[in-house]
Amino acid sequence: LYPLANTQLFRPTPPNKKFKEDFKNKKIILSAQRIDIKSGHEQLIRAMPHVLKQVPDAKLVFVGGKSLTSKISNIRKKYEDAVHQLISDLNLGSHVSFTGNISYENLPSIYSAADVVALTSKAEGFGLAITEAMSCGRPVVGTNTGGIPSQIKNSVNGFLVGVDKIEDTSKALVKLLTNAELNRKMGVESLRIVQEKFVMNKNVEEHIKLYHEILKSKS
Repeated sequence: LYPLANTQLFRPTPPNKKFKEDFKNKKIILSAQRIDIKSGHEQLIRAMPHVLKQVPDAKLVFVGGKSLTSKISNIRKKYEDAVHQLISDLNLGSHVSFTGNISYENLPSIYSAADVVALTSKAEGFGLAITEAMSCGRPVVGTNTGGIPSQIKNSVNGFLVGVDKIEDTSKALVKLLTNAELNRKMGVESLRIVQEKFVMNKNVEEHIKLYHEILKSKS
């Protein structure tokens, strides 16, 4: 059984105009994930110099706030500082942006405004941001870890890359940013896979069925 994604809310929708205007209609690589040690922000950041050589108007945009555990630990603060230092070291200040939290109901139009959605986690339980992006008809790039490979069919609706594989990451992003027809086809495949595997109502029914089976066996 797959975790439940709200496929009624997340669906193809007109791109958020303000979001596009804020980034001057650049080619947007979107990553919806708070800054966290397992999040793999650095992999996307390190890939950007290679991407920019072939796609000068590319923009990497991170959506998400701080982890709640930041209030009780400084480990994530150290990682956040390291992420921003890396951006500075690579002279990417004008090519990487952080939006902070965006309201849940506005996320579909944000996903729809992206050219590519990426999630390069070092470790991941499932990665609902991938499901949400696919539900909005976007091609996706993700690391081959946790539940991400159960969503991304390599070279079908996006690309799977290894953890910390910078060159492979940049190549995958460039393909989707420079080939409009490939981008469109993979977005269509994302929607097909969602309908096949991740529709919320169907998955809710499967969860309820399992709970009833467990209750029956216990009684």
